[in-house]
Amino acid sequence: MNNKILISLDTASDTDLKEAGHKAKSIVLMKRMGLPVPPGFCVTCPAYSEFLEENNLIPYIKTTLEKISKEPREEKAKLLSGIRQSIMNAPVTDVLFKEIEKKTECVLDEPEGVREIDVTAERMKTPSLTPTGAGLN
Repeated sequence: MNNKILISLDTASDTDLKEAGHKAKSIVLMKRMGLPVPPGFCVTCPAYSEFLEENNLIPYIKTTLEKISKEPREEKAKLLSGIRQSIMNAPVTDVLFKEIEKKTECVLDEPEGVREIDVTAERMKTPSLTPTGAGLN
């Protein structure tokens, strides 16, 4: 493991991509093919797993996922929404927050600009992480 917390999607190496989720890998591959992709970054899977562990979310997520197969569609949606909300409400460590803040400043300084970013000024006051495909162990 290379111990990175964040990976720049503009300069990600194949080694970096081993630590990234599927969405980040797809974005990097699109960029490598020459498709127009805005600048960005992702939290590595190990850093995301650490975030889940620090907030004691893994037992809740596993228990909820075990219930899902037995529930009707409407209840599944509610359970998944509960997982997402728990992740979004969990506090981010100072180290991760500072890394995200630095990367956000770099991304916003890009000449192309950014069309969409999930870290708004309001959310940065109470930072959280939203899942994009990182796996649970």
